[in-house]
Amino acid sequence: MNPSPVTISVITVALNAAATIRDCLESVNRQTHSPEHIIVDGGSVDGTVQAARAYAAQGAVILSEPDRGIYDAMNKGLALAKGDAVGTLNADDLYPHRDVLAKVASVFEDPDVDSCYGDLVYVDRANLSRVIRHWKASPFDRRLFYRGWMPPHPTFFVRRAVCEQYGGYRLTLGSAADYELMLRYLLKNAVRAQYIPEVLVIMRTGGVSKMNLRNRLRANRKDRMAWTVNGLRPRPWTLIAKPLTKAGQFFKTSVQWQPDANREPPSPVGGNGSVLAGKDYAYLLSGEKLPALYTVTVNFHSERQVQRLIDSLASVRSLKKLIIVDHSSSEALDSLRASFPIQVIRQLNRGYGAGLNRGLKEIPEADSVALLCNPDITIVNPEAITDLLAHLRDHPEAGCLAPALVNSDLKPIPSWRKFYTLQTLLASRVPWWRERPPRFLTDHFYMHEGRESPFDVDWVSGSAMFVRTSLFPARVSFDENFFLYFEDVDLCTQMWLEGLAVRCFPKLVCCHYEQKQSHRELRFFVQHVSSLLKYIVKYWGLPRRESLLAAP
Repeated sequence: MNPSPVTISVITVALNAAATIRDCLESVNRQTHSPEHIIVDGGSVDGTVQAARAYAAQGAVILSEPDRGIYDAMNKGLALAKGDAVGTLNADDLYPHRDVLAKVASVFEDPDVDSCYGDLVYVDRANLSRVIRHWKASPFDRRLFYRGWMPPHPTFFVRRAVCEQYGGYRLTLGSAADYELMLRYLLKNAVRAQYIPEVLVIMRTGGVSKMNLRNRLRANRKDRMAWTVNGLRPRPWTLIAKPLTKAGQFFKTSVQWQPDANREPPSPVGGNGSVLAGKDYAYLLSGEKLPALYTVTVNFHSERQVQRLIDSLASVRSLKKLIIVDHSSSEALDSLRASFPIQVIRQLNRGYGAGLNRGLKEIPEADSVALLCNPDITIVNPEAITDLLAHLRDHPEAGCLAPALVNSDLKPIPSWRKFYTLQTLLASRVPWWRERPPRFLTDHFYMHEGRESPFDVDWVSGSAMFVRTSLFPARVSFDENFFLYFEDVDLCTQMWLEGLAVRCFPKLVCCHYEQKQSHRELRFFVQHVSSLLKYIVKYWGLPRRESLLAAP
């Protein structure tokens, strides 16, 4: 049930978008304010309609027939819409968090507001972690149109009554039809608008008017027509300024959307979502069997973070169960909500590794995969898990796969490392060297790799790792002598001793709200040093991967 009485219709236009439409639909399905979803397909032949039927919410309207282009399809959607307000979300795009439509609905509760818009982020089509442009709009002022300004159309919502009064998109304007519609609504007819100062839509690059210079010039000529058909006269500099206003957007790529306790992390920051979603759908069609997935986490006064982890796992269809090993006897865990089974195991706090060992015992399937993670982890692009499971299925030599990690500001965290040497052990603890690391540290953190395909590393952070459950405890297990640190280094060392590869999987990205307690409190620092000494004693020094592989 929507908390706001305002109803919203979202129109999704698609044509041969099987590789991306799932991301779009799931971002709509996650909204706390449920919309009327209208999907207008232009006669796709690549499985787009089948994907829409598989992933759209119950009750969504799906229309598939040839059309005269994207704006003709949008007009068909407008004709079907029944909501108080209407917005568009193309099959290549997605909402960055769960409250987008709730915020839009709250704006329209004010009867003096007839339209609204927000900020837009463009990302690389093949690598959604790479921000290309950040279109930061501004509070509405009609005079800004004469300076070349316009609101980001993908973020634009308007009352349906306004569309009925002033009409839909004019197809003769081609790629400038959205610009003309906003000139007609906001400038010519003074429709009242309000700015929502946050990112409302994530958009893959590759729009019609942006594909090449020729299309861009043609679009600019259509911009002049947009003024002319409305009886409006631009200033001499208006149409020159319009493309120039976009130049600054390419220098704002450091501005990112930020997941928090109330927001679903965007899908996907840091993965190859446009490809992986298509592969995921291909697996469903072909019937190829992937390993079952379980998640094991250890809770120690982290109940809020656990719920955030659960929310990020909601769209992982292969997940069988979340197993929580509780070291804090928290009654709050009993009220957790999820669409999948949750098992809570309470035991005395004997350390992180001991907790994971206990949770792994509860997994009934020997040939399954377990995501072992901290409770302060969220999955940014869960659709990439399908490819990760397929990799483990097809590569029996891989014992452990680890995702890329980012922090709450979406900046990369060095989660893959080489085994320590005395030099890297000391240097990695020096703050100013970590800010501007020398070459030996960039090698230690694999910063020079820059690859998207999986590759072998010495060890990975225990914050998030996918392991084969068949390995535990017969071949490897967490050494419970390590209470809080170096369990991950030790487990990866065991993997290499068993001839199993430890591998990173950059396409999957997780957000880690890390605390870095060992850098803040003396007792954690002492525990860290103690674990290091235990590791050195266990392996008679600091081992190298080559020596581990050569071990009898």
